[in-house]
Amino acid sequence: MAISRENEIKGNKALAEELGVCIGTVQAWLKKGLIKPKRRILRTIYYDRNEVNMFKKQK
Repeated sequence: MAISRENEIKGNKALAEELGVCIGTVQAWLKKGLIKPKRRILRTIYYDRNEVNMFKKQK
């Protein structure tokens, strides 16, 4: 069974670019629980694109 990754954003750097903020801001949001990763594989964090879009609308 193949996993669809088209609705994922891979890593904090890509998320920061998507949201127009610096990586430190993304890391602070993670620490505060404002944004939650979809999954983690080793040290790589994956974010759900739909949740990120909802987060963008809130900010």
